[in-house]
Amino acid sequence: MRRAELARDIADIDANLARWSRQGVNSTFVAGMRQRREALVAEQARLTASPSGPPVEGSYFINHPDSPQSQLAARIRPSPPPCTVLMPKSPR
Repeated sequence: MRRAELARDIADIDANLARWSRQGVNSTFVAGMRQRREALVAEQARLTASPSGPPVEGSYFINHPDSPQSQLAARIRPSPPPCTVLMPKSPR
C-alpha cells in the first residue's frame, strides 16, 4: 500500500519537475522538490529491500475505524447494550 503511494507521489513530482523546468519556477522551490523526491525514492528502496520491517515511526497498532483490524475487532467484540436512562415518574 505504501509502495503504491510512493510510486504515485514520485510520478507526480517527476511530472511537476518537468513542467516547472519549462515554466522557470523558483529554483529554490524546485531544489526542495528534488530533495523530497530523493527522500521518497530512498524510502521506496528501503521498503523494497525489507518489506516486512518495523514501522519507521508510530505504532504497530492501528486505531482507525476503517482499518481491517478495527473491523475485525468490532465483529468479535459485542457492542455494549444501549444505555437506558430511568427518569423518576412525575407526581400526579
